[in-house]
Amino acid sequence: DLSTGAHTSSNLRLGGGGRANQPSLPDAVVASSAVPRSNPELLAARALGVPVLGRDEWLSLVTRDHALLAVAGTHGKTTTSAMLTVALRASDKRVAAVVGGEVPQLPGGTNAVVDRGHERGDPFVLEADEYDGAFLLLEPLVAVVTNIEWDHVDIYAAEEECVDAFRAFASRVRPGGALLVCGDSAPASQLVGRAQ
Repeated sequence: DLSTGAHTSSNLRLGGGGRANQPSLPDAVVASSAVPRSNPELLAARALGVPVLGRDEWLSLVTRDHALLAVAGTHGKTTTSAMLTVALRASDKRVAAVVGGEVPQLPGGTNAVVDRGHERGDPFVLEADEYDGAFLLLEPLVAVVTNIEWDHVDIYAAEEECVDAFRAFASRVRPGGALLVCGDSAPASQLVGRAQ
């Protein structure tokens, strides 16, 4: 197991060896799309009947009962997610957040926080990843799109495929919710009025 940086003080242990001999069974195993399906821990979990969830599936489940503010875009997701999280916490909101980079203003300077007393319906700020369509399982109350540029060419063979993924993300905003886009990005601006 690896202890990493600021996470050490919060006793978060990250598996790093790909071992199949974990000491006890978890309720579920969460793996990003970067973890090969042949990973010994994933194979062992499946053999033992432990559910194996993709990161996108897990984030969809844990954000479902919250006021999800999902921040997507080719650039600026981490900064925007961090600013939203810090601003909400400064306004005395009980916040949960998962941000793509370490945020010095969060306890321990980590990239995730769940404030004491956080309950269903409270804000959950999430950096929504477009890679491999991961953000398409989310149901945000507020979807923020900072910009759209053709990226992840291993997933999106053409620019229009990338824009289509963002369009599908924008259409997942909950009824009564909001879509916020950066007007400086022409592809992002085109989402307004085209989202269902």
